[in-house]
Amino acid sequence: MAKVIAMSDLRANINDVFSKLSDKGEPITIMRSKKEVGILVSYEEYRGIVIVSDEASYKEPLANLIANKLLAGAPRHLKRAQVIDFLTLSEEDLKLLLKVHKFPIPSDLKEELKENIGTDIISRLLKRKKIADAISHAEKEGLFETSEHFSVDLNVAKTRAGKVDNV
Repeated sequence: MAKVIAMSDLRANINDVFSKLSDKGEPITIMRSKKEVGILVSYEEYRGIVIVSDEASYKEPLANLIANKLLAGAPRHLKRAQVIDFLTLSEEDLKLLLKVHKFPIPSDLKEELKENIGTDIISRLLKRKKIADAISHAEKEGLFETSEHFSVDLNVAKTRAGKVDNV
């Protein structure tokens, strides 16, 4: 039987929860306001899920996982654009991207990525990472708020759709 934990308990006991997760390997269901909102699984369990899944069923979640990992803290539109790029890749190429753990990407891995995946996708990933880092730095300095950026994006989208609000 899967363990269930409230979000507040997870926050308060995160170290213990992850210790138990790695020790026992049993999935933990996370609840918020009496609703299931997520599941924590050990890395080994996750790898087992990925290995037994077919490419069609896990390619998009894997692309999302990699984009979220590599562009942590980036605005959603940057991550989504990267996911779209990643979805053009093969299963093997996505697995190769799992080797990227930090930026800058070590030169030998960067060359392997460019050789197998192509320079365009890697170049766009690096540019998006640079933009995400600049946004993060600006937010820390109080010069930029993601909510402001999002509202600008909405106004641009409305303008393109011909639905501009008169302010």
